[in-house]
Amino acid sequence: MVVASAVSSEGDQLYPRKWNHDFIGIPILRRDEQHRPTITEAALVEVLADTTPRYSILFALLAGTGLRIGEALALKTANLSPDCRVIRVRHTIWAGREQPPKTPNAVREVDVPEMLAGHLWKHVENTCGYLFHTASGKPLAVISHSLAERE
Repeated sequence: MVVASAVSSEGDQLYPRKWNHDFIGIPILRRDEQHRPTITEAALVEVLADTTPRYSILFALLAGTGLRIGEALALKTANLSPDCRVIRVRHTIWAGREQPPKTPNAVREVDVPEMLAGHLWKHVENTCGYLFHTASGKPLAVISHSLAERE
């Protein structure tokens, strides 16, 4: 960044560079060819309005924080700051079982937007153990779409 920002008094680059992507093996990214699924705010509001409160907070948490589904399902009340503004990601749920995340970088703290934190706090105040659980207290499980189609 320092080399790239060095300019002469006329504003010309002092050390111009041209990358040889083939030589260094960096793929050229073409955004128009990337699959980047997104949801608009209006569509999210519609989904949340048509969902039971049990799942609407889960869906809002996924959209508002960027958590992976397994990370969200592994959340326990102990993973939240007292005001629900910070989530400590320490585990994930895979095949119905709690386990450590796949990589050390997945262990992190995630900020929660203030409005979402208020809704999360209301959900948490009557919850112990997993935030999103079955009637028996076990974490919810994710059924893959392709598996669900076979049944």
